[in-house]
Order: sequence, then C-alpha cells, then structure tokens
Amino acid sequence: MAREGGPLKLVYCTSWAGGSGHSGSAQSDMNLYRLINRELFDLTLVVADESDPGEPSFARLFKNLIKIQYTGVHNRFDKLVDYFSEADIVQFQGGFDPMVCEAAKAARVPVLVETLRTIEAGGLYPHIDVSICVSNSVLKAQPAPGKATVIYNGIDLDRFTFTKSGRHDGKIILLQASNRIKSCFNLDEIADEVLSLDPQIEIWLAGSGQTLPSTDRIKFLGAVEDIETVYRKADALVLFTDTEAFGLVVVEAMACGCLPIAPDIGGPAEIVTDGVDGWTVCPSDKKEALDVISQAITLKKKNNAKWESMRASARETVERKFSITRCVKEYEKIYLDLIKKKGRRAKRGPALAPPAPEVDITDALYHLYAKRLDSLAESVKRMALSEQPVKIPKLASVAKRLAKHVNARGRNDLAELIYRKIFDSGYRGGDWMKQWLEITPPGDGRKFIIKELENIEHDDPEIVMLMAEESIEAGDITKALDILEKGALKFPDSKAIIETCELLKGKIGR
Repeated sequence: MAREGGPLKLVYCTSWAGGSGHSGSAQSDMNLYRLINRELFDLTLVVADESDPGEPSFARLFKNLIKIQYTGVHNRFDKLVDYFSEADIVQFQGGFDPMVCEAAKAARVPVLVETLRTIEAGGLYPHIDVSICVSNSVLKAQPAPGKATVIYNGIDLDRFTFTKSGRHDGKIILLQASNRIKSCFNLDEIADEVLSLDPQIEIWLAGSGQTLPSTDRIKFLGAVEDIETVYRKADALVLFTDTEAFGLVVVEAMACGCLPIAPDIGGPAEIVTDGVDGWTVCPSDKKEALDVISQAITLKKKNNAKWESMRASARETVERKFSITRCVKEYEKIYLDLIKKKGRRAKRGPALAPPAPEVDITDALYHLYAKRLDSLAESVKRMALSEQPVKIPKLASVAKRLAKHVNARGRNDLAELIYRKIFDSGYRGGDWMKQWLEITPPGDGRKFIIKELENIEHDDPEIVMLMAEESIEAGDITKALDILEKGALKFPDSKAIIETCELLKGKIGR
C-alpha cells in the first residue's frame, strides 16, 4: 500500500567503495535492497568515497537495485549534507562514522539508524535513534542497550536450497569456508590428523586466501561465487574464528544441509544448537576440534538416520530464524515505527553547514590511509580553526593517534595543531601530553606543557626529570638542583633523579 506523501526517502550510507561483492555484509545489503517494499521506501545508496574504476563493487553488485551516488574524496561532508537534505531516514554501518552522524544532524534528518556487524560499541552520537545489532553478542557490547535491538541477518532460501537426502558416494567432505587469515587455525594445518580418521575424507577450503596448492585429498578453492553449490556437496562445515559477530556462512551451510562445526562464542553460538543441528567447539582448541570432527564422521558413517535428522533440523532452524524475508520485514517495522514516533521530513533540510572538528579528524584519517598528505593537512588545519571543541571522547582518542602518525611523517606542525586542539577541548592525559612535549621546542610552550603535566601526574618521577631538564636548558642549574632534591625526597627509589642530583651537586660544589 502506498504511503501518504509518497514513499519515505531512505538513504543508506557507507564510507567505503571497495571490497568484495561476496562478503557477508554485501550479500545482506543486496538482499535488503532487493526485497524492501518500494511502495513504502524510496532507496538511495550514498558512498562517501570516489568510485573505484578498477573494482566497481557497488555498481556491479547493486546494479538495478538502488540509486548510487558518490561524494568523491573532497568536500565529502558538504556533499553528504546535501544528499541527506531530503532524507527521512539515514542508515549507516555503525560503530564509528562521525562524518555521517554529523552530516545527518546538520541536514536535520528525522531518523538516524546504525547497523552493527562487528562486536563493537555503537551509539557514538546521542541522536542515533537505534543501533541494529546482528546478534546478541553485539548487543551486549552496546553502551545503551535500551537504544539497541537485534535483527539477525537473513539469507535467500531459494538460493540456498536443501536436498532431503545427502550424498551417498562414500566420500566425507569437510569444508572450511572462511578468510584464511581470520581463522585461529585452518583445516589443512590439522590435515594429517583429520585425514587419518577415515580414508574417504576430503578437505575443501574456500574463501579469501585459500589458494595454496591442492592435493588429491586437500582442495583449495579460493573465493567461490556460487558457494551454495559447494555447501550442497559438502557434509560438514568447519569454522575456527573467534571474532564472528554473526556467522553468515554457518547459516548458509545449514540451509543446504551441510552440518556446521562452529565456534562456541559470538554469533555462531546463537545459531547452532550443539548436537541438534550442528556442533560447537572452542575455535582455538585443535584437540577439541579434532574430537568433534571425529564424532561427526562416526555419526555420518554409523547412524545415517540421526545424521539426516540433524540436517533437517539445521534447515528448519534457518527457515524459522534466518530467512531474508523475516529480516527485511523487521527492518521495515523499525523504520515505520521510528517515523511514526518522530515524524517524516516536513521540508528540505540545510544543504550547507559548518563541520564539527570531529568531521575534520575523520576526514584527515581518511586521507592518511589513502596517502593524500596535502588533503590531510587541509583537514587538520580546518579542525584547528574550528571554534567548536572536540566533544566526542572517542574522536579525541583517534586524534591522538592521528597526531602520532603525522609526526612520524615529519609533520610536527600538524601534530602540534592536533595536540593543541585536544588540550583546548578539555582533555588531559600524561601519555599524549608527553608526546606533545617531545615535539615542542624550548620556550614558553614547553614550560606550559610541563606545568600542566605536573598538575595531573603527581606521582610520576619522569615529570621531575622533565622539569629539571627544562631548567638546565634555560641555564638555571641551581633551580634544577632544587627540583631534583625535592624529587629525591618524594621518589627515593628513582635512580635517575638521585644520580642526576649528585651529578649537578658535583658541578656546582654542593
């Protein structure tokens, strides 16, 4: 049914134009764009980046599904504000995206939604209306659980189909479908032990980095586009990762009747019921993994009825909890409930707004990773000129790391601007202020930082040494000695203070 006033303008925003079109996130997004009710929602995808001519992942994957706009690499904030100025809802992949949050606020977007697909804290900005987590494991990491909810990822059941009876050719195919570097260990690393369990076992490894030379019984498949055909040929899926927020491969395999041996932590532990529709193991324990693989093989060979019952249970679990139609309906309900509560946009929002310093910090980091140092310098200088303080503590922490990076590239001038902005925003801390001190030349600026360090680091003998060094550099040895003598009384175990104190006494004959 069409909505009064026309479809709600829903803008999905991402800060990254690269990546594989076969990733779990990309597949989930594609399904959402494909199935969402277009009578209710008018969709646009905004990419806060330039299009990648070498690997146009979004254009290829989402062709004919959604309008795509790119900000390019310059003036990204201004372009986001303009793109958001007619949006009723903006949704972004959350955890950390200050530029999108600030642009949505500046454009007066009625509803701001973040999706969290890794186990990290979201809710960085108070005007985020809801954090949608892909599992309860992600939900538990949220600072404000009352503003977060869980929507499990869903899969296309028409693509990941189930055959009621598995293979009967005598082979036992164990499949690992994961990025090689994400695994605590890989199946080929325990191949001798696994293959010795039965002469009919074959090991297949699919996914990014799984491209080593194959043998008769160990097959490296690399990235597989039609992975569902591999699931249907395999008997069991093994996954040995310890950072899975959800575990889409587990759901896909289960839908096809490939029984999972999955991590007992994170998202997979919420998907698999041990002994019912698969097995769970500690993902870093090779001995436990071998024991469970042995149990699965024994069951497959000696109790086919139980094996087939578990396969059917795996499919039933996916149909009940992890279909894409269920997932999309839950997203639609959240959008409509929030619009009912807050109202849709009454008029176009501002097309321009001054960026908060958090925006410039984010932009500087973006240019740093892309090695655009001139653009990085422009962002840092714009941040320094902003009259607004850095209000988000997480961004202040990011700025401190950014200062170290630019300092390592010989741009002490930019590091100084960043440290000064952090300080003027009200943040204090011994570690980063000592780094600031290291790049500050002798003079009033250095004295000021040392004085501030003295105020916050009362129990640090290093501050005594810094104060004494400053006096020595100024030519006032007597003052330096007085500082060290007081320091020696306060820190009698400090070898550096006592030795320096004795050395200066010898110089001036005290």
